Parts: sequence; structure tokens; C-alpha cells
Amino acid sequence: MPWLIQRSLRRGLHAVYLRTDGQALAATALLTANHHSWWDGYLVWLLRERLQARMGLIMRAAQLDRFRFFRPMGVFSDREVRQAIHRLKHGESVVIFAEGKLCPPGVVREIRPGSAFLARKAQVPIQPLALRVVVRGAQHPEAFISLGPVLPATASAEQIVAAINHELAQIEQSIAHSDPEQMPPGYTCWVAGAQGLHERMGWIDRLWQGRAK
Repeated sequence: MPWLIQRSLRRGLHAVYLRTDGQALAATALLTANHHSWWDGYLVWLLRERLQARMGLIMRAAQLDRFRFFRPMGVFSDREVRQAIHRLKHGESVVIFAEGKLCPPGVVREIRPGSAFLARKAQVPIQPLALRVVVRGAQHPEAFISLGPVLPATASAEQIVAAINHELAQIEQSIAHSDPEQMPPGYTCWVAGAQGLHERMGWIDRLWQGRAK
């Protein structure tokens, strides 16, 4: 169902931006992400597709039962711990929503122990992944993605939380110091999506200005 995800991103979001002055995606890593938006699973899929990465995503079993069409796209259950370790040991990155559930936007306060356990067990580095969906100067929300520097497999839960929050803070700082109607400096646009009413009706304004001259 990739076409459905692409259509949803283009129709539901104004744009999706990747922070280009952040870090590159590690060859193999456990990506620990915040989970503050309905869009997060789609953004992980987009990250995998755009970077052409071997990447799986861990989803809560109850959620995966509801959205089974995700399985062929590399998504598996949080109960399938052995599969996660197997994938990591064989060179595939895995994304885990470290908080273990959908949480209110803001900072990550605590994470489930599974993140640190998987990294230690598979002996792979940890890479923080920040996802932020916000309404700024467009009618539809915009999504921001930021990858942070890798941490060792032995990183503690506190270090992982701090690393995710650092990337979230980078996004928030970019938003706070940029024109809300423009892409912030240091980002690249991966999806140019839904236009607002004022953009769709812009031809009327241009016509009016032309007549006024």
C-alpha cells in the first residue's frame, strides 16, 4: 500500500522536511524515535524510501493487528523480539518508538527498557530520530525529521532520552527562528503536499493585481 501512504502524505501535510545539517543515517542502527503524532509511522516509511535503507519498524501488537497492511513494508510486532535482534545482527536497521505509546507533543520524558535492551543484545549503535508535526503558516500541518549522532550500544536510557530531546530541540529552534511561511534554513523538502485555500486561490489575487495596473 505505498501509494496510499504517499497520497496521505501529499494530501494531509503541507510539506515534509529533513534537517540536512543533522547526521546521516547510520548503515545499521537501532533508531529510537519519539512518538507524538499520528503521522509518525508514515514518516518512518518515507525515511526508509527516500534513503533506500534496509529498515524495519516495531509497532505495538494491538496496532499492527489493526493495520496489517504494514507487515509487507517491514513492520513487525513488539512481541517479536527475536526477529528484531535477528534483523539488527544481519545488517538491517530497526526503528522503535522508544516511549512505547503515542504521547503528547513536547519532550520525551521516559522510554521503555526495550530500546537499550535490543541495542545491547544485537551489539549495534543507537541513533536518535526526532519527528515533529506542527501547524505554522500553512493551512495544513508540516512534518520535520531530524537524525542525531549515533550512541554506543551500551548507552543508558537517560542518554537515549537526552539524545532524542536534543534533536527535537534543534527542530523547535529552527521553527522558532524562521519565517512560518518558508522552509527553515538547513532543511530539504521531501514532500511538497497540500496547498491551502489562499494558495489555490492565488490566481484570483494575481488577476486582480493585473487589472489594477
